[in-house]
Amino acid sequence: MTAPLVLLAAGSVFAGWVGAPEFLWGSRWDHWLEPVFGTAVEPAHGELFQELLLMALTLAIAALGFFLAYLGYGRAAGAPGRLGSAAGLGLLANKYYVDEIYDFVFVRSLTRCAGWLAESFDPRFIDGIVNGIADRVRGSSLFWRQLQSGNVQHYLFGFLAGALLVLAYYLW
Repeated sequence: MTAPLVLLAAGSVFAGWVGAPEFLWGSRWDHWLEPVFGTAVEPAHGELFQELLLMALTLAIAALGFFLAYLGYGRAAGAPGRLGSAAGLGLLANKYYVDEIYDFVFVRSLTRCAGWLAESFDPRFIDGIVNGIADRVRGSSLFWRQLQSGNVQHYLFGFLAGALLVLAYYLW
């Protein structure tokens, strides 16, 4: 997993460099696309402060996340922090119980539905259709089997009757 993670990290650094804010070195992406979309719109004078404020807020949130992770996992096992309590670690260690909820909502209900289909619907409906068709074919084959007498004179009589019917159809 190390090689794919290194490639993804390099891609994220490149993506961050491409969209750099104007006060650092400017967005190379905007200048690269100028032949297609025209000149990039220059930011207004007050937008620099807003951009710096949003960057600082993002870094503060990330630092808070690192600090909370340190409190929960970075200390020694004997001295747990706020997140190191039994309830906090249980919630985090069990991944907010997403797997259990997924199992209860989807897996168990679909397993019950599949069991009902296999035990009730399939034998009664699907097998009923298949067996019904087989019974109809068997019943009609009894009729056609009685026509098969093995007597050539009966076959010639049937052939002559069919030929006369076809001839009568075309003559009328």
